[in-house]
Amino acid sequence: MREELLPGPETVVASYVMLEMQNAAGETITVMRHVVGEKDNKLIQVWMGPKLSGPGNRLPRKDFFTFDPGAAQREAGFHRFLTEFLNLELPYVQTYEGKEVLLYLETLFPFYFVEQKRGWSATLGPFPTHLRVQDMALRAFEFVLNLDAQKWRLKRQVLEDRLEGVSRQWKHTRGEMAAIARRDIVKLEGLPVEPSAEFLLEDDFDILVPRMGEWIAIDSYQLHLMDLLEDLNAQDAPTVGEEKSALEGRLEELTNKLDEIAVDAVELHGRFSREKAEHTSIERRLSAINDDLRKNRDALKLKNFGSLIGQEGDQGQVCPTCHQGIEFELLPEQSSKAMALEENINFLDSQRSMYQSMLESSGQKFEAYQLQLSACHEDQERLRSELRSIRSTLISSSQGLSASHIRKIVTTEQELAKLASLESTLYELLEVLHDSAKEYVDVMGQLKEIPSAQFSKADLTKLAGFEESLRQKLDRFGFRSYPPHKVKISRDTFRPIVEVDTASGMVEAELNFEMSASDGIRLKWAFLLSLFEFSGTKSANHIGLLILDEPGQQEVEDLSLRALLEDAQLVTKQAGGQIIIGTSETPEQLEISSDDPSINTIHFEDYIITKVN
Repeated sequence: MREELLPGPETVVASYVMLEMQNAAGETITVMRHVVGEKDNKLIQVWMGPKLSGPGNRLPRKDFFTFDPGAAQREAGFHRFLTEFLNLELPYVQTYEGKEVLLYLETLFPFYFVEQKRGWSATLGPFPTHLRVQDMALRAFEFVLNLDAQKWRLKRQVLEDRLEGVSRQWKHTRGEMAAIARRDIVKLEGLPVEPSAEFLLEDDFDILVPRMGEWIAIDSYQLHLMDLLEDLNAQDAPTVGEEKSALEGRLEELTNKLDEIAVDAVELHGRFSREKAEHTSIERRLSAINDDLRKNRDALKLKNFGSLIGQEGDQGQVCPTCHQGIEFELLPEQSSKAMALEENINFLDSQRSMYQSMLESSGQKFEAYQLQLSACHEDQERLRSELRSIRSTLISSSQGLSASHIRKIVTTEQELAKLASLESTLYELLEVLHDSAKEYVDVMGQLKEIPSAQFSKADLTKLAGFEESLRQKLDRFGFRSYPPHKVKISRDTFRPIVEVDTASGMVEAELNFEMSASDGIRLKWAFLLSLFEFSGTKSANHIGLLILDEPGQQEVEDLSLRALLEDAQLVTKQAGGQIIIGTSETPEQLEISSDDPSINTIHFEDYIITKVN
């Protein structure tokens, strides 16, 4: 269809494939795809009706694209159209990159179509690995059988994604609140690191503001400022002369307080510097431990692989650092022995855990000292500002109004407005945390409702029925590598397995190279036909189509092939659907009766692909 047409040969100028198909609802479409010619083979043309078997005139047509990004999700994508035509609801699955993508149709078709060249190479598959879907065979098998395990896993995945989103939102909002607290030099109490149900039940959140070396609840401090403002506004503004004595006393008081705060600031700065140095030292030590741990693990890996480098040091004859002999040492020999690599790794692991804990504790102290130092500097700045105001008032005219009194009213009003704005902003963000905590509780509740068992009772019934059908077909097809009644389906991989006797006892082994090549073909027949049986039930997602291209691989006997055809005939009668088998065997070899209405035999005397007249 691409280059030459036999017999002849004749050069192919243009070629295309047309396929008419009907779904379970009785809707018919005709699909056309170009192979050679002017049109790109990514273009799929679809007529909404039977263009091949019917009149085909004036049927509505739609064009779609395939093998391009969006083919499975966009309206113009052919795979999205085909999915809807087949009435399938494809689930989302994870890729190896952690992305969520649809379980593409290509991952399901190895269960519906086996082509001659590569299709018979594996019982499950071969699958399109370029799609990068994690555990592709498992996800496809679960979908075709419509197992509850798949629904549970998808629901759990959706909920865990929601939970991750809640944690991100919580971390972001909490970080925003912490940044505001650092900027405005306040403490936030009752703010857990992670969302929890307890956070909703316990109302422990509070905002603390620093004043003269103490941390005061913002509500209490606001009440104090409002009382102060009320008193100031109730007084008539005094003159400088009237307030001189009080101002001089306040000046001395502020000077003494400023000296005390300066001493506290020096002490705090010393603690801060020491803690910072300690924090840096712990970081360096932790880095060295991680480096030693990595080297020891690499050395253990080499030792396990058979390397002898470094093992001479165990005999005490070679320096483990410079690898030089140390036979003639001045000090007497010691009876102690160095730790083995495994012991050293365990010791370093415990050291790392200890230093990580120390680093976390040091970081908390470091931040606490930093906040106290900032609060101390703010107190100093506020006292200096008041001192400047009092000094300015004292040198002004004794008959003039006290600027210090007026300034105190203004600064109190400004501080109240600033605290109100800060409190409003933080409580708005706290409401966001409450919403996150509510969603967290809701998601955790739904996660607990998902059964912890791997499979539901319905799943186990389906798998047991599939397993029994597989055994019966293996027996019917002449499978001889193992007794068919010993073949099972793995509940972890859904691949056929068998119990084998080994030196260490009975173990479950995957049916693979241990069986003959012809039995590998029989196993694939049995697997796909057993799966096809579910196409007649509403509890599965099988599309009711199976195409086998040259199933007589590996010189399978005609007797086995005849058993395959008989079983395919029986399965289609029971489950409905359609099984198409292409083979080079003659009808006489397979003993196919042309009178059987359930079998449609098409015999080609010449080349199947011929020139269009």
